[in-house]
Amino acid sequence: MINDLKSLKGKYPNAKVVISGHSLGGAMANFAYLDACDALGQVDHFITFGGPRVGDSKFAAYLTSKPCGVTEKIRVTHYHDPVPHVPPSFLFGFQHANEEVWYDEGSQTYVSCPQPEQSNCANQISLLQYNIEDHTSYLNFNQKAQTSLCST
Repeated sequence: MINDLKSLKGKYPNAKVVISGHSLGGAMANFAYLDACDALGQVDHFITFGGPRVGDSKFAAYLTSKPCGVTEKIRVTHYHDPVPHVPPSFLFGFQHANEEVWYDEGSQTYVSCPQPEQSNCANQISLLQYNIEDHTSYLNFNQKAQTSLCST
């Protein structure tokens, strides 16, 4: 992937580099971001959606502090999505990195939390409030509905 990215950036030097992913793809995007930073020195936008925690506090601090010329480095969470709460930080010490943008149920309003793990974003949701439906719908795009449309 990195060789292809370098090749494309060489062919299109003014193109923006965007690293993004949802759920497990969001977790993997964290590592892709670090690889792209090392290979290119520039990532323009890094945005994850509903990603789990992928490392401990040292990893989170490293990821957050790696500037890479990025214009935007955020993780988007939706209302009662349970995935951003795994693995539980109190059990394993895992922590999120980067600014969080937490959307309400209808994706009409959001709260921006500049520091990871702030209590006024997704961390205000308790275990009893989790709803897997909020994981399949981000910014009013329902992945579950789109998948069923594609399979017919």
